[in-house]
Amino acid sequence: MSYRRCLSFSAGTSNTGLADLRAQLMTEAGVDTGSAISTGFFEVGRGLYGWDYAGFADTFRGFVRFYSAAASSTPLSAVEINPEDYENLDAKVSTRLATAGYTAPDNATISSISSALSAVATNVTSLLARLGAFTGTGLNTVLGFLRAMSRLDAGLTPSDMGGTYDNTTDSLEAGAGGALTAASVWSYASRTLTQTAAEVAAVLTGTDLIVKRGDTWTITLTGLGSLAGRSKLWFTVKRQDGHADTDAVLQIEESAGLLRLNGAAGTSGQGSLTVTSAGSGDVTISVAAVATDDLTVETGLTWDIQMLVGAAVTTLTEGTLEVTADRTRAVS
Repeated sequence: MSYRRCLSFSAGTSNTGLADLRAQLMTEAGVDTGSAISTGFFEVGRGLYGWDYAGFADTFRGFVRFYSAAASSTPLSAVEINPEDYENLDAKVSTRLATAGYTAPDNATISSISSALSAVATNVTSLLARLGAFTGTGLNTVLGFLRAMSRLDAGLTPSDMGGTYDNTTDSLEAGAGGALTAASVWSYASRTLTQTAAEVAAVLTGTDLIVKRGDTWTITLTGLGSLAGRSKLWFTVKRQDGHADTDAVLQIEESAGLLRLNGAAGTSGQGSLTVTSAGSGDVTISVAAVATDDLTVETGLTWDIQMLVGAAVTTLTEGTLEVTADRTRAVS
């Protein structure tokens, strides 16, 4: 079976009126195949020609080289022939499906599904990033890590754990003597308080803060609300609310450290205000003993934490503060 094609080519504006045009079929390797064809040509004008040929064999792949018989070694043009372009459609597309049988795609639903799948992919990527790079085989799974941290059975330590961790000696069950219960934890012979004396002394009762002079203060405040977008964050203690910041008993700024102490310039490194969670608004206030040693034992002081976002100033929390006396006055 053969098929028919009408091709066009340009021989250039200097090659008008050619009456001896030839077409030579060539294989995909550029080798002539069959005899030159001299029929089917017509001139469109200005060096443009058309060629009508009905003898292309099925599956023929290659080229047609056009030239003038008077100069057979000088190609005027060439056109590629690929069976995929010409053979695979042998009927009008409109005959394949009657209009009455066509159902338009539900593009709105398709778009919604696409958006939902995109959101799922984003959430999966985020979840995997939060879980960490678990190998995901054998013990190296979330369940494997939880079992290794809880149980002392031999052979439960995941290789992804790394370091010197051994669940038979380092797990919660191992630490509780093999029987992990609330009673065994509280009856354990040696228990260590996980706060320093200064941290225990610096406690909040509602919004009342009680601290000891001459001790290192470590005060943790949580749940202040979002701290995103802030440019400054202050912790300030005053004797009277109407006093200027320069007269503050103590003032710390997040990026500058201890700014004021007893109404005078403070030493930056002797105080800090650290944000431990900007999302929930958790902060830790630290003041060195060498600074708190200079404070006066007194009650009725007031304090607040204030934030600057753009031009907006917001007081996040406030309360009263009492400085109690220490016995040992040495700080170094």
